[in-house]
Amino acid sequence: MTTTESTPATGRGRATSADRVPVPTRQRRPGLAALALVLILGGAALSGYIAITSGEKKGVIVLARDVPDGNLITAADLTTKDVSAPGVDTIPASQFNDVVNQHYRAQGRYPRGTILVPGMLAGRAIPGQNYVSMALLVAEGQFPPQTITPGSAVKVIYTPRGNNGATDADGKPTIAGLVAGATLIEQAKVVSSKTGSNGGGIFTIVVPNSEALTNNQLRFLALANATQSITLVKLPDNVRPPTGEGQS
Repeated sequence: MTTTESTPATGRGRATSADRVPVPTRQRRPGLAALALVLILGGAALSGYIAITSGEKKGVIVLARDVPDGNLITAADLTTKDVSAPGVDTIPASQFNDVVNQHYRAQGRYPRGTILVPGMLAGRAIPGQNYVSMALLVAEGQFPPQTITPGSAVKVIYTPRGNNGATDADGKPTIAGLVAGATLIEQAKVVSSKTGSNGGGIFTIVVPNSEALTNNQLRFLALANATQSITLVKLPDNVRPPTGEGQS
């Protein structure tokens, strides 16, 4: 009897290993992976920024109605609103009465709801008519550091130091007609400030120009400034020296 050898079963309906289609290996793309990481991190940073700034709302002045060009700004034209406007030179709600009392005029045509900024107000320029700006070089220790900033009100006092200017019989520096400790300017608004590497500071103040004609205060101030014989005293925040602002 002849015996027929059977072929080993390979499984019904299954393809052999030789018949299988090779699966291509996954290509690695490090550039795309890096880009995806940057986008993820950037999106997270942007979300964080939005989340932070959206919570930093502050009261600002906003137009309550449409304002035509040249219109006198009155209380009826303005209102206040809490907004988040980073990077915008807004006017704080606390200055509402100041804006109304300065009798500004609209410098352009603006619709209701517009956030008020200084450039929209004619006459906002400082110094105004009959006022001047003057830079003071103040030595270290002659002003309170980190407290006098733009908008601060200060008193200017004559405080001569050794080896500066003329001297009296006792060798103390003097300016003719001026007594040490005298008040040069009773109130002045600081419009800019800068602290130098040597600890001193440069402050720009606004003072009435008429003082030069009445009691020589500007002359004294200039002489005292030339010898760094000045002390600045910061006045309370509610003191608002005149600057001629609002005159147009």
